[in-house]
Amino acid sequence: MTTSLYCSPYINSQVLSDELNCGVDDIVNIELNVCDTQPSCLGGGNNEFIFSGRLDNLASSYCALRALIDSCESPGNLASDHAIRMVALFDNEEVFLFLDL
Repeated sequence: MTTSLYCSPYINSQVLSDELNCGVDDIVNIELNVCDTQPSCLGGGNNEFIFSGRLDNLASSYCALRALIDSCESPGNLASDHAIRMVALFDNEEVFLFLDL
């Protein structure tokens, strides 16, 4: 059995109209905004990652880049390093603006 995350606008309208004690036709438009209510936590093999839905993108991007730059203060730091130091930044808020759907 497969499940889908898609929920039809009619079902949303029906649930809302039941909650508000009004007819479905009385609802002109719906905008659904959701928020992650799970608490932040540490994760990764050594608890080196912070998982949180409420971290500001710009602040966390700046902190990640600053930490990467600060970790390479002397040229010798990278010469003997066996790991790859990197930061991955994604701009997923505007990605869909450029897709022709």
